[in-house]
Amino acid sequence: MSKILILAAALFVVAATPLTNPRPSFNNEALSAQYRLSDNTIPTFYDVRLFLDPNADSFRGSVTIRVMPYVETDEIVLHAMDMTLSNINVRSDLNADNLYLSHTLATDDTHFLRIRLSQTLTAFLPYLVDIDYTAPYGDNMFGIYVSTYETATGDRRLVTSQLQPTFARRAFPCYDEPKFKAIFRTTIYAPAEFTAVRSNTLVRDDAGTWPDVPGYIKHEFEDTLPMSTYLVAYLVSDFDFRDNTENPIYRIPFRVYARPGVLNTADFALDFGQRNMVALEEYMQFPYYFEKMDKVAVPDFAFGAMENWGLVKYREVALLVQDGVTTTSTKQNVGRLICHENLHQWFGNEVSPDSWTYTWLNEGFANLFESYATDFVLSEWRMMDQFVLNMQNVFQSDAVLSVNPMTHPVYTPSEIIGTFNAVAYQKLRNSRRHLGGSSVALTLVSAKDLSSLSLLRDRSALRVRVNTTGSVIRMLEHFLTPEIFRRGLVIYIRDNARGVVTPAQLYTALQQAVNEANYSLPTSIEQILTAWTTQGGFPVITVRRSAPTANSVFITQERYLTDPTQSAPDRWRIPVNWVLSTAVDFSDTSPQAWVPHTFPAVSVDIPRLNETEWFIFNKQQTGYYRVNYDEENWQALSRVLNSDQYDRIHVLNRAQLIDDAFNLARNGRLDYRIPMELARYLVRESDYVPWAAASAAFTYLETVLSGSPAYEWFQPCPVWSTNQRSPFAELASPCANKRAYLQAFTNYCRVVHQRYIQSSHQPSERGDDVCAHSCVRVYKTEFLLELSLPLFDELGFDETQNEEHVTAFHRNIILGINCRHGNENCTSVAQDLLQEPESIHADIQTTVYCSGLRGGDAGAFNTLWNMFVDTTDSSRQSILLNALGCTSNSDRLQLATSAPLTDTEKYTVEQHLLKKTFSSYMDQVISDTSSVREQDRHTILVSVINAGPDNLEVALDFIIDNFLEIQQSVQGLTGTTNILNALSRTLSTKEHEEKIDNFYERYQNYFTAGEIASVAAIRENIGASQFWADRNFNVVEDWLRANYGNHAGRVTATVAFVLPLILSLLNVV
Repeated sequence: MSKILILAAALFVVAATPLTNPRPSFNNEALSAQYRLSDNTIPTFYDVRLFLDPNADSFRGSVTIRVMPYVETDEIVLHAMDMTLSNINVRSDLNADNLYLSHTLATDDTHFLRIRLSQTLTAFLPYLVDIDYTAPYGDNMFGIYVSTYETATGDRRLVTSQLQPTFARRAFPCYDEPKFKAIFRTTIYAPAEFTAVRSNTLVRDDAGTWPDVPGYIKHEFEDTLPMSTYLVAYLVSDFDFRDNTENPIYRIPFRVYARPGVLNTADFALDFGQRNMVALEEYMQFPYYFEKMDKVAVPDFAFGAMENWGLVKYREVALLVQDGVTTTSTKQNVGRLICHENLHQWFGNEVSPDSWTYTWLNEGFANLFESYATDFVLSEWRMMDQFVLNMQNVFQSDAVLSVNPMTHPVYTPSEIIGTFNAVAYQKLRNSRRHLGGSSVALTLVSAKDLSSLSLLRDRSALRVRVNTTGSVIRMLEHFLTPEIFRRGLVIYIRDNARGVVTPAQLYTALQQAVNEANYSLPTSIEQILTAWTTQGGFPVITVRRSAPTANSVFITQERYLTDPTQSAPDRWRIPVNWVLSTAVDFSDTSPQAWVPHTFPAVSVDIPRLNETEWFIFNKQQTGYYRVNYDEENWQALSRVLNSDQYDRIHVLNRAQLIDDAFNLARNGRLDYRIPMELARYLVRESDYVPWAAASAAFTYLETVLSGSPAYEWFQPCPVWSTNQRSPFAELASPCANKRAYLQAFTNYCRVVHQRYIQSSHQPSERGDDVCAHSCVRVYKTEFLLELSLPLFDELGFDETQNEEHVTAFHRNIILGINCRHGNENCTSVAQDLLQEPESIHADIQTTVYCSGLRGGDAGAFNTLWNMFVDTTDSSRQSILLNALGCTSNSDRLQLATSAPLTDTEKYTVEQHLLKKTFSSYMDQVISDTSSVREQDRHTILVSVINAGPDNLEVALDFIIDNFLEIQQSVQGLTGTTNILNALSRTLSTKEHEEKIDNFYERYQNYFTAGEIASVAAIRENIGASQFWADRNFNVVEDWLRANYGNHAGRVTATVAFVLPLILSLLNVV
């Protein structure tokens, strides 16, 4: 390349990457100096040559980096990791003399390669750094690594890459921080048998600059635009592809690559991917500037997907759709992820964050637009309605003190990777990026590290709020109006393309759009958003009439925390709007008032409020906050919901009322009788969204009720002493005759129930206490069955023609309630369908499989496991892994192969046969010969945890006993944190708290930062659940008894419904 071109390229990149971006001043400057590269030298161009043979164990490479010194220096510092350097040459572009003197490669997690020079570099004069090296392929799906897939003739291998966030340094020596943008030229030498060799750009159509090498085919690619190192990507494979040659919906070559034999599953990605790119280009008013777009389905891939510029990679289950096999949920997830990665071509690729502290500038917009822009193409999917449900789910994880702000400084690789725990979780949500077993890659946090990372002060470490960011940005769109919001983003992308940014550039662009439109805000965009981006959590506002006849309300705000014993001083500027019963219009979601951050309470005038029966704040739940009301307004809302006029309230606000009410009651801000009364309206509700909101609330109730004193009496074979005062005391060992025990037990429950009705008796005898809590479970079951019965009859098991897209999700909720809680019409159909498991419609397979496994059927477990082993379809594997955790027999979850039956074992014949027949399902997580891919192994434990209280206990003990092995066996970035987050949602008792304390003490020196954050959340949520039990159990019990236990006939009918459930709980086969 000529000197003129060299200087031009250098100046272009320098201009595109300004050094004067404002950066916030953080407290820990020492960490910044220790881990972040200085601006003394800047890369402007990389020429990378790689020899990649999938059949080898390592690769070799050479890189030439053009660097520009900004100060006089005798040292060049960059990153390199897990490689052997064989030659280094540093020369001026004007002089070939080698200036290299020596180098050191750090053995700690800074990964700094320091090249000392024989003379001082002249500022603003380009230099070239040549480095030759060899490196092993990564063994944890990061860096450059090998993936495999099965064929009829044996396993096939391919080379692929995953360089985000800090693994480009494992592929080639580089300045591995997002702010150091440069142009990349790539040449790959690969064996001739691998015909699909790809990188970010098109293959050059000339001879190129590098020679051919015997035994390899040279693939030399065009230069990229200036971009960050983490976006570089490689593929060496024998994949096939489908492209848009015959139907060019999009204006450039668009291909979908996959392993041979599955290309028939690429049609949806090819069609939707193009249409979505067209829609995004139109919205952004800024073209996609690369000359091609490849989408690649990789068998082994740590992330759900990765937005590499021009070569986007996905897990197979996140890109390929097979009619009749892929569920509606998985297909939706494919569309969502394609849109997510397409959006990154602007937010992340064109405009990149100055550092990973600002990950939300990439992932927050992608989190919102994966739904927002999918609606551009497939509005019938109701993705923005579903986004509200996702936001309600985010509320749960964001309602703990340990959550960090959106803008949270990160320095170490462990901290940076922690930010991507949340990213990966949201990318894989609904089907589901991290480090695996390599001790080099997996930065473990020791007690010493905790001090240096300030983690002793903040055990949360890296609970970065990527999903939260999408919800805050959605609120931003609504309080600005969609038109001003869009204009602000257009300005932001246009003014910062090829550059790096902090939030300041976003605020400037949005403020320009506000000013152009003459739009009124109470203060600047920066002042409004700063509180939302620099504080953790979110607010709850309480709205109360100033007086019964007043035309004003008082609004207070505070940070919402699940654990009501905790508090925080955080306050926000909150946009509010409202609907009155006398003027029902939910369409205009712009703010009608603002709650300031400086006052404990504010009065807001609302004309004609005194004429209204009820009012609702937060139209369509567009604001990222919860709303509480005075009791009179809650009661009025309950009345309208439980009437034929319930649909006067917008469907998203019906979902909001359910979700807010149950969660406000959960942490003691609201009497539990209010959400229970609200929920009774569901018997009228036919829309999916409110039912999905209610389903999450009911799941939590199931969790905390299972943690009550009653639940221990539903364990297998409880034994009462013969001196207990009960009509079935003669059954000293109910295991001898479970069915006789069950009948006596249920009869006794009726006796106790009548005693409750006839007097204010509170049980003191143990047997009475058992039945009191047992009846609560019976009443709760009747409550859920009664609410869902109309929809069970309407939706059934069979898909109907032209039904709404979300009906598949709705059907699963209703079938799950009914089969799980003993509706014989549900369980019997599920058992019949299970006789031919291959013929079950994909959308209901998990529900049907779970129903059969909860019944304890050994044949069903064996059949489903064999189906998993035999299939290579990733969608079917996902369904089966999630279902297999539902087995009701703990011995099937953790079995020792061929263990002898001792005298002390109390197994039935079937259980003993199972013990000899089944290898441990949970052992598949840690087994060296596991049939489950590393990226999927955490699903085993998550499915067992989520299957029910009995299975939870088995999984918790397994995790505590085997955590180090699990840590090394599951996909590292999110594997263990997904498991721990599942525990956070389900653990609730004092016994659980003791186990988690022991777990922490046992493994605290081995936890990653993300794992520390998850353990902190577990502790907070257990504390909140214990508070719930102390405060709310009796209230829920009384309400259920009063409404679903007023006559014996009802209990008798319920016992008939509940009988299968109790049988399964008692392991009656």
